[in-house]
Amino acid sequence: MVCDAGGLSAPSSAPPWAGPVLAAEILYKHDLEVEAVIPALIASIIGYSVFGAWSGWNPIFVTHGSLAFTSPPQLLYYVVLGLLCGLIGLLYARGFYGITHRFHRLRLPKWVKAGIGGLLVGLIGLVLPQALGMGYGWVQVSMGPGLLSLPLWVILALPFAKILTTGLSIGSGGSGGIFGPGMVIGAMVGASVWRLCYHVLPGVPWQRVRGACAAWWRAP
Repeated sequence: MVCDAGGLSAPSSAPPWAGPVLAAEILYKHDLEVEAVIPALIASIIGYSVFGAWSGWNPIFVTHGSLAFTSPPQLLYYVVLGLLCGLIGLLYARGFYGITHRFHRLRLPKWVKAGIGGLLVGLIGLVLPQALGMGYGWVQVSMGPGLLSLPLWVILALPFAKILTTGLSIGSGGSGGIFGPGMVIGAMVGASVWRLCYHVLPGVPWQRVRGACAAWWRAP
């Protein structure tokens, strides 16, 4: 199972070493599965090689600008970002399981529960259509100059709307995953901090750290 996690996460995270690190951390809250690192690394390298040979070696998300550390004010940005990502990650986990638990308590047929969940997701989508779908495109937008074209209220509301739509979609009985929405949530948290701080901290980079994933994975 750990090797599968390493092999499958490598294509999405691009560097093959990210897969085994995640696989070793994700099983435990206060420990590492050290013995799984080498097998997971092998699976990760093979998985990334197959993916690259088939789909190309270009990264999934294209960054703009330099990733180099250039000014001390960036550190303040990342401190604030880390704190917010931890809180949003906690909200994501508790919100998801809370919504799922409430749907399980409803004494209704499964198709009715799914219909209620779909209706609520649709209503959210009418107000904020960016919260629908996988959302990887919005992750890319958050990493480039196109971020400035989005209204600030959309950027601020999108993480919370994505938490609701994910919980309602899966908790009501629908199919889906939590990895992709977590990327969108974390990216938009970073985008929100950047939009609010880029006049005050001109040295912060365009790139956002999607640290919310680390919070709800409990695997930094």
